Amino acid sequence: MLSVSALDEVTVNLPSGVATRSQVRAHVLAVGVRTIALEAIEKSDVLRLKEHYQYPGCYLTTAESEALLYAFKGTLVLAEPVGDLRFVVDEGVSDPDQATKILAAFPVKITRTPPGSPIEGETISISPYVILVDTAEDFDVGDRVQIEVDLAELDITLRPQATVLRAGGGVVAFGISEDSTRERATLAHLVISSYRAKLSGRRHHGARSLPEF
Repeated sequence: MLSVSALDEVTVNLPSGVATRSQVRAHVLAVGVRTIALEAIEKSDVLRLKEHYQYPGCYLTTAESEALLYAFKGTLVLAEPVGDLRFVVDEGVSDPDQATKILAAFPVKITRTPPGSPIEGETISISPYVILVDTAEDFDVGDRVQIEVDLAELDITLRPQATVLRAGGGVVAFGISEDSTRERATLAHLVISSYRAKLSGRRHHGARSLPEF
């Protein structure tokens, strides 16, 4: 289990001698199953990492309290835009249900396998791994479906294959198929962008000495 959450402040320690900068401080944008998306607090720290695209043997640390320190060993990967990073852990994975998600109400159409009439619903939350949907239709765990998600604000419609993980009370959790790589990547971008905006807003409020929310 990765004991780190979106918006946490962390430190990535690089192996001695592999870069001109031994540490990079960053905020967490999103947590996946094995990958943690980061945004460097100081972009100049990243600009000094010119020697390689990837830095294995790094340690990501986060202090939950003064007495409790979590550390993960893995590979630091430079990403775009400049200042973005990905930390891929060597060992230990997170439950897909615990991956960073956003609350969002997008219209969806669900088609069972074999195909039948589309069933309408609305998303409650979205992550690159699980989509939680409000729908009046009954589903059984293990049902295989195709979900059509209308991301109007991005002018994109996604159609991932999925399997029912949980169902009850008018709410269904759909696990997105590993084969739906493009759809997963798009949803990851949506989640990261959302938390980047939250982080930017938090900085803006802090600069004016206002409450964060």
